[in-house]
Amino acid sequence: MNNVTLDSTGFTEQLGLYDFFNVILSGAVFVVGLCTINQDLSNFLWEDMSVVKGVGVVLLIYILGMILQEIGSCADRYLFNIYKGTNQRIL
Repeated sequence: MNNVTLDSTGFTEQLGLYDFFNVILSGAVFVVGLCTINQDLSNFLWEDMSVVKGVGVVLLIYILGMILQEIGSCADRYLFNIYKGTNQRIL
């Protein structure tokens, strides 16, 4: 337990703005797509918006974006293998 630190340089190296907005964008596209398909979900999410509900929607979008990216990386790793030899193909 002595090795556990909350070093800010290590944390900022692991999570950059690009990674954060990439997850937010993919989750937002998914939620907007679901809202266009299901009008009841759209009414539930976007009507009577408060601060607490807004934070909940942002967390929902972020979590769904993380799940979608993990599904995509697992599909690439086990099914498609697109990024496995990208460096050798490009160079």
